[in-house]
Amino acid sequence: MPDLPIPDAPEELTSDWLSAVLDTPVASVVVEPIDGGLIARTFRVKPSYTLGATSGAPTALIVKLPMADLGIRARNEARNFYSREVAFYQHHAPLMGASVPTCFAAMHEPASMRSMLVLEDGTTRPGMRVGDNVAGCSLREAVAASRGFARLHAQWWDDPRLLAEDWLPTPIEIGPGPGLAADELRALWAQLPNAHQQAAKPALRETVELLSTRMDRVYEETASAPWTLTHWDSRLDNLLIGSGTEPEVVTFDWQIVSRAQGARDLVQFAATTAIHGMSMEQAWPELTAAYYTALVAEGIAYSRADFDRAVRIAANQTVRTAVAVVARFDFTNERGPALAARFFDSANFVAEHLDLPGLLREEFPG
Repeated sequence: MPDLPIPDAPEELTSDWLSAVLDTPVASVVVEPIDGGLIARTFRVKPSYTLGATSGAPTALIVKLPMADLGIRARNEARNFYSREVAFYQHHAPLMGASVPTCFAAMHEPASMRSMLVLEDGTTRPGMRVGDNVAGCSLREAVAASRGFARLHAQWWDDPRLLAEDWLPTPIEIGPGPGLAADELRALWAQLPNAHQQAAKPALRETVELLSTRMDRVYEETASAPWTLTHWDSRLDNLLIGSGTEPEVVTFDWQIVSRAQGARDLVQFAATTAIHGMSMEQAWPELTAAYYTALVAEGIAYSRADFDRAVRIAANQTVRTAVAVVARFDFTNERGPALAARFFDSANFVAEHLDLPGLLREEFPG
């Protein structure tokens, strides 16, 4: 679609524009903002079609645009959030079937800092709903998601095509830069609200202290083989979940897609997901076993010992993410405090349950 204009505001999501996107006549559109975006603006667009429109044309679409604030947009542009997600939908999504939303248009224009994604509204699939980190989910649903991540990772396991994509970063490139990770983690910890600092268990405090001098090496380890395509923000909020016996799982919001070890996605999901009627201690072995079993079933040769080690190393990234989320973002909205608590609980859990201080001393001495 070389001549398709890239809209920059919701009022530009017109019937003429959508007619060009879908290549079918659209009579009118209803545009509804979806709240909660920190990196992009998201809208649900509901078209009405004229007579003669293509049979089976979508009844609702999701449109993502950059943030309106040019300062925020420039920072996100500098970190390639917009171009990365567009590239994902152009290059990888077509090979991933129903596990990701169908993409109708994906365009990025660096000079103007404009980009757009026109995606299937996954909630129009029968029985599908958007996940919710605060509300949590059932064990059955969480197991299905863990297996879904395993199948995704198996598809791209050590695939040399990922090495040729200069737009696809590793954890090292996502991080603050060589030599800066220690200062960043200390600063983030200092910014935590006092209530969260007081809620930190001894294992978490010790993990942060040790990690602040070892973060660069952890980044390097999670970027080493065996690597795969990782979502990197793998939490329940970014999943659509079906209602069947083996629920269908669709993963969206690919703005920080990366090349890294797959354990990162598993740990981030398992540690931040509240399972109905179960403690995390009870759910954790179920979710990690579901992932590992599904990965091996896909033909991936990966010893349980190597997997367990990768999980413990990846958990340090979950600690860093939890500290950053609680320290940086504005959680004054109604849902925010519960989400912040969920992330902080995940850091407390993995630090203690996986003995991250012991790992850091043994695997990353001095």
